[in-house]
Amino acid sequence: MPGPSSSRSTRAAFPGIDQPGYKTPFAVSITTKAGFTAYSNAAETDQDSKGYLVKHSFAVARPLPTYLVAFGAGPFAAVSGSVPPTRERAEPLSVQIIATEPNKDKMDFALQNTAPILALLETYYGTPFPFPKLDQIGSPIMAGAMENAGADTYGD
Repeated sequence: MPGPSSSRSTRAAFPGIDQPGYKTPFAVSITTKAGFTAYSNAAETDQDSKGYLVKHSFAVARPLPTYLVAFGAGPFAAVSGSVPPTRERAEPLSVQIIATEPNKDKMDFALQNTAPILALLETYYGTPFPFPKLDQIGSPIMAGAMENAGADTYGD
């Protein structure tokens, strides 16, 4: 399950230097119980089942400071879609909304409203969304929000 994002949380998962200028590409894989949803900064590229466990592998994320690395897993509900191309971005953007089962009926609202909000932000800033996908994750154990690269977390 996603927890509070901070440099302290990152250091509990792996060693790193929590400074914006120090960046590295991250290759993430997570092994979960079968049926769990897993997420990270980059898109999931493979699932390898071994009995009751599943290894979720993700594409290598572009270079990031450690405090923007995100990953999590749990018995989440998920819906997927895409944001059509905009004047600033030539390709569609993959979007996924991830939430706990009690909030699954609210995910379609988030999915339907992501495209117009993202298009407005791209127009306002005059630049495309900087990551190859966007997951929006509702967390039952996090207050506030954390804008991780390609995997934003919000308190649900």
